[in-house]
Amino acid sequence: MSITRRAFGLSLAGAPTLLRSQSGAPRSRIKIDTKRTIGEIDPRLYGNFIEHLGRCIDGGVFEERSPLADPNGYRKDVLEAARKLNVTLLRWPGGNFSSNYHWQDGIGPRDQRPPRLEMAWGTVESNRFGTHEFLNYAEMLKTEPYICCNLGTGTWTEAQQWVEYCNSSEDTAMTRLRKPRMDWRFRLPGFLSGLRCSEHAPVRIVLQRIGDRLLSLSLRKVKHASPEPGWGML
Repeated sequence: MSITRRAFGLSLAGAPTLLRSQSGAPRSRIKIDTKRTIGEIDPRLYGNFIEHLGRCIDGGVFEERSPLADPNGYRKDVLEAARKLNVTLLRWPGGNFSSNYHWQDGIGPRDQRPPRLEMAWGTVESNRFGTHEFLNYAEMLKTEPYICCNLGTGTWTEAQQWVEYCNSSEDTAMTRLRKPRMDWRFRLPGFLSGLRCSEHAPVRIVLQRIGDRLLSLSLRKVKHASPEPGWGML
C-alpha cells in the first residue's frame, strides 16, 4: 500500500501528541527491602582455595628464607592480608595440581621430602608445604580446612588413607605416620596440634573434595566417565 506525501506529513505532525499520551502510563518500580529475610546464606560460600601454582604458595603464603616469614616459613604480611578476607573455608592443594599430588610426599621432616615433577604446571614440587603446613595455616587464619584428593594419578585407597591419617584415632599403619618417629614439630599451639608429627591425637577434617573438575583429570590424560566430582561431608 502506498502513502501520499500529505498523509505522511500529517502522521509526523501527530507524533508529539501520541508521545504525550504515553507519558502518563503507569510506571514499574523495584523496591529493595533490607529487613525482609528469606533465608540464611551458608558461610561456606565465602570460601577460597590455595594451589601450588606460580607464587600462590611457594613465594606467597609460604617462603622459608624470606625476612618477612615467621620461624615456620609462613609469610606474615600475606597472612595478615588473608585474615582481612574472612575466608570461611580454605581448599588445598588445588586445582589442577591435586590431580597429580600424593599426600605422603608432603609429610615428615621437610628436608627428607622428595621433590617431584609437577605435571599440571610443568614445574618441580618441593613438597615442603604439605598436610601439616596447610592445617596449621588454616588454624592461623581461623578457617575450616578443605582437602582435595587426587583422583587423576591417585586412587580411592590413597584418598581413604589420607582421611584415616587425618581423622582416625585407631592404631593403624596410617596413624602411626603421625607418631614421634620424626624429629620435628611446629611451634604454634592450637586445636590442630594433633596433626603435628610429634603428637598422637587426630584432628577432624570435615570437608573433602573427591578430585578436581573433569578438566584437570583430562590434563593428566586419565579417562573419567563419572559426572562432575563434588565434595561431601565425611
